Amino acid sequence: DTGDIQFTMLQLPADTSKAQQKIGTNAPGSKMQKLKNLLERAQEKEARLQELKKTSADKAEAEQWKDTLKQATGEKVMDDQVKLKRAIKAREAQKKKATKKWGKIQKDVTKAKEEKQAKRTENLKKRNDPLYAKEAEKPAKKPRNSGAGFEGKRGGAGFINKKKE
Repeated sequence: DTGDIQFTMLQLPADTSKAQQKIGTNAPGSKMQKLKNLLERAQEKEARLQELKKTSADKAEAEQWKDTLKQATGEKVMDDQVKLKRAIKAREAQKKKATKKWGKIQKDVTKAKEEKQAKRTENLKKRNDPLYAKEAEKPAKKPRNSGAGFEGKRGGAGFINKKKE
């Protein structure tokens, strides 16, 4: 009696542990995991083909033709172990290089922070130092009169070249 079951009412246990979750297509490390899985499958396939060659050569040849036909139709067959190993090695080298670069960036940021803090401390010391306080006590300079050619207002009398009525 499947007429009684309402599928929208079913509750399945929600297991959200990271071990149970599948690696997403663009998740960090997913490409490396895919390459490793492809390499593992290629090695298993190679071993299976060797076994088939020992027992029946016809089946082994048919298996190889399947891959050839897949390639002929345009489907990608990624079973070249040499290329897969090379790709994994390149990924690892890239990761190592990026890790090294990130470490350098973090070190530079820390160094810049320390330099700024040292300069700030030095400036605060200067502010409290009596030698530098004397400079601040100097009287302010008087403002100069405007230079030649300036025809602005003077003492509220209006413009110099204003026509008199």
